[in-house]
Amino acid sequence: MNPILKLAVPPWGCSALALIAALSLSNAHWARADEFPPGGKEPLVGTAVPATAEQATWQLPAQYSRDLGDVSILQVRPDIYLLTVDNQNDVVETGWQGTLVVGTAPATHCEALVAAVRAISEGPVRYLVSVNGDESRIGCNTPLAVAGRSFTKGTLDFAAPVISHQNALLQLLATEQNRPATTLPSEIYTRPVRSMYMNDQAIQVIWAPAAHSSGDSMVVFRRSDVVVTGDIMDTTRFPVIDVAHGGSIQGELAAMNRLLSELAVAVSPKWQRPGGTLIVPGRGQLCNQVDVSNYRDMLTIIRDRVQDLIARGKNLEQVQAANPARGYTTRYGATSGDWTTSQFIAAVYESLIQERRGAKKK
Repeated sequence: MNPILKLAVPPWGCSALALIAALSLSNAHWARADEFPPGGKEPLVGTAVPATAEQATWQLPAQYSRDLGDVSILQVRPDIYLLTVDNQNDVVETGWQGTLVVGTAPATHCEALVAAVRAISEGPVRYLVSVNGDESRIGCNTPLAVAGRSFTKGTLDFAAPVISHQNALLQLLATEQNRPATTLPSEIYTRPVRSMYMNDQAIQVIWAPAAHSSGDSMVVFRRSDVVVTGDIMDTTRFPVIDVAHGGSIQGELAAMNRLLSELAVAVSPKWQRPGGTLIVPGRGQLCNQVDVSNYRDMLTIIRDRVQDLIARGKNLEQVQAANPARGYTTRYGATSGDWTTSQFIAAVYESLIQERRGAKKK
């Protein structure tokens, strides 16, 4: 053996060193978790008794559901919960290191949302992820962040950091409103992926450029095999494409195709049993790879129809009259409300027109 290595490694070997290091890290973690921030705020601690890993499998949702006021809770993996509030889907991942919350809710539902997170959490909220810069997705950032605890001592009275893509932050800063600092993203990322490791699994926040908006993020929980799409996918209606904030039909399809090619995996052979990657859309029911494929195909067909009409010189009024969403309006369409079929077609048309103008400039 190299004499230098002989001096550096104790006689009991590397395995013992690894064990000592792991125990040291564990003790350091719990020392931080037990240290309450100034003001006496305690971390969110669970009071419910959900199914454990022994009672649930990674293929099927656990048998645990509960309604807390305006919030419905469904355990979809041993460590992951789907929270539905005001028809929006949020996701909570919780474990020995703490809790991560993806998405929040409108400000009118904060008390119920915090109570629901408290009921299922095994430890303090460590991170929040804003899937975009929409007001309905950041309304409860402040109460959740303040009730949580950062892994490291820092500013904002130990509040849990809020992660988002830079474009989501810029969208919020462009609206002249006085918001608490804890509402705005405090950890922004500009690369395609922001990765972390928490509760014994890899977690990735993935940028989906120009989809619902320019600042959309999907969140992937690798070990749990769950993908949260945010408002990129909405099984209750046609996807909301916010052209004013950089959204486009081509970006929607790019996100759907990436979801299918890289992130969502079906059970093989498919007839063997249910299971596979769980997809949590921004609104609506849980999905699998086939659901995502059908949604992608629907968007592709409508995009192609509108593209063909534009190529034939049709204006927006003529495109609307041609009803390019036919065959899908019964399932996804609406004639009233905050997002109608006409608004969706107008957004598809406008984003394709902008793309053609950009191509001509090149």
